[in-house]
This record gives sequence, structure tokens and C-alpha cells, in this order.
Amino acid sequence: AAVLLFFALVGGLIAWGVGTGWKLFATQAQDALQAQPAVQEHIGTIREMNVDLIATGSAPGAEEFVFRLQGDRGNGKVQANFVSLGAEQEIITEGVLTLANGARFELDDQSAVEEDACTPEDCSEDPDAAAEDSLEDA
Repeated sequence: AAVLLFFALVGGLIAWGVGTGWKLFATQAQDALQAQPAVQEHIGTIREMNVDLIATGSAPGAEEFVFRLQGDRGNGKVQANFVSLGAEQEIITEGVLTLANGARFELDDQSAVEEDACTPEDCSEDPDAAAEDSLEDA
């Protein structure tokens, strides 16, 4: 009985961890989608977003996901490559928004935007000055 209880507890912890990780990914994916101009124009504010498990499972890439979107301006489906940018953010490197009427819109590559963003330490022409500024701020 103790062994069965142990395996039930371990199984529950694994399920909780997977569920928590998925929720974090889904939130970050929705943020990345909401930042897309095509989504803003044709879907509007995303009110509901659901993963299409069958389409995602048959998508060619491991980083490719398919979501069904409902927004205040319209409905559609997104098939996109999501890439983690650290633990805090997902970005889209390529993808397509397909509206309910069949119209298709390419999604912007967010990696180019993210590469341009930098901290003062990264962008400083004088690395020693950036380090001194960091010490002064502390």
C-alpha cells in the first residue's frame, strides 16, 4: 500500500509540473502572438487561445505549435515556431495566421527585434564604463 501511495504521489507531482510548465508556455506564447501586427489587426485582443493537438502533433518542427484564436475582431488559427528566449519569454521566428475566411498572413520574425534589444552593459562602446556605471548603481 505504501508503494502504491508513493507512485501515486510521484505521478501527481509530475502531472502538476507538466501542467504548470504548459501554462507558463501558453501564457508566453499568447504574449508573443498578441505582439504580432497581423494578430492585432485581424484577431484583436486574444480572448481565448486553445492548442490544436492534432495539428501540432503533425506539424513538421519540434518547436512548431498550432493554436486556435478567438478575439474581439475575429477568429483564426496560427501555426508558428516558438523559441524560448530565456525562462521568461517565448518568441515567434516564423508563422502564419489563417483567418476563418481562409485569408493568410505571415507573422513577423521576433528574433530580429529581440537581437536589437540590449542592456547598457551589452550596448556600451566602453565595457569598463558600463561596469563602473553598474557598480555606481549598486
